[in-house]
Amino acid sequence: MLKAQTSVKLLPANNVIYRGLYNHIEIKVEGYDYHQLSIRTEGCELKGGYPNAYLVASKMGNCLVSVSYKTNDTLHTDTFSFRVKDAPLPEPRFGTLESGEYNVLKLLKQDYLSARIPNVVCLGFINIVSYQWKYSGDLNYTSISDTVNGSKIPLKLKLLIGKTKYSGVVKINKVKCEINGGSAKELEGMELYISSSDTTRDRPEFIVHRSDIDQRITYHPYQPFGYERGGGPFSPGVLKFYQINDKDTVFASEMKTNYNKILYEKQYYPNGKLKAEYHFEKNDSLGNAILYYENGQIRSKGKVIPWNSQVIEKYNWKWGDSEKRSFIDSFLTNRYAPYGSWNGYYENGTLAMDCNFDLVKVSLVEEEEIKVISTYYFLSEINRSQESIFRTEIKGAWKFYNKEGSASKNGNY
Repeated sequence: MLKAQTSVKLLPANNVIYRGLYNHIEIKVEGYDYHQLSIRTEGCELKGGYPNAYLVASKMGNCLVSVSYKTNDTLHTDTFSFRVKDAPLPEPRFGTLESGEYNVLKLLKQDYLSARIPNVVCLGFINIVSYQWKYSGDLNYTSISDTVNGSKIPLKLKLLIGKTKYSGVVKINKVKCEINGGSAKELEGMELYISSSDTTRDRPEFIVHRSDIDQRITYHPYQPFGYERGGGPFSPGVLKFYQINDKDTVFASEMKTNYNKILYEKQYYPNGKLKAEYHFEKNDSLGNAILYYENGQIRSKGKVIPWNSQVIEKYNWKWGDSEKRSFIDSFLTNRYAPYGSWNGYYENGTLAMDCNFDLVKVSLVEEEEIKVISTYYFLSEINRSQESIFRTEIKGAWKFYNKEGSASKNGNY
């Protein structure tokens, strides 16, 4: 804040205002109301009034502001000179977030891309016209990208962020914006690094790859880009994932891949027994899943949809009963979306659950609330609706059984 004769105070920092912007200015003379002051400008215009007054310059050069006031019938005039400069380009923001590392929930709360001019006190109407985004992470080694007209952060990108298990990155580029209705300008890009949304899962330490092409075996440190949903940078073959604990190296899982397609995946308990297996060799639309108890007994089995950026793995709850929810959840996998008929079993082998899952199209309403917007779809609809988002939910008759094999609860959706 500048002072003249300890009486006139003006706000613009470093005696600089920016062309085309509404530069906030505070004009105050001690002992005087704003309407008692006479203010003249040259090379710029004064808009508004106290306390929301702004200087607007349309050309380069100097802006002069003269403030006149009377003291004992004596007229005093203080004149201030401001250099007019072109405004620096705004910097994009992911909602309110700058480039940096954030957890999943923080990113999901952002709804619109924005932009601001750093270290400038001004009023500028900055309108995001369009931008490009690119997601890379542990979901798919082949990065997913798209162009957005407008400033809204799309549901497709939010779903990819929400599914990030270990880490990922979102790059925002080719951001075009208009400042106070002027011509569109392209801004610098930004990068957002996603920290894990799942702290309960053990992260692999290294990978062993056996290539189908030359049968060569190679060892690699774990990098969370692509391995969870396909072969990542590896040629077709078998990937084996290992964890290291205080006492030993533990074989955690393996998958056979053909570039970005998973042919099968197997997960193991720390004692080496099979925990789950998924097979997709003969079908690009559906796979067979079997989950096991640690004693080797089948926990559940059914069909699953291979990973697709348009399909949410977690199925929809149609009831508010937490006991029912947790019962069904204990027989399902978080790796893939269930589809069709699913059966769950107790450790003694008796049937525990019998239900059916179908596909629906959904839309993000606000923040993380998801709403069903249409009726049931066939799997083939996914490929025909590239911009749509789907998930599965329970449909038709369902039954729960007690450990003696008798039906305990049932219903129909």
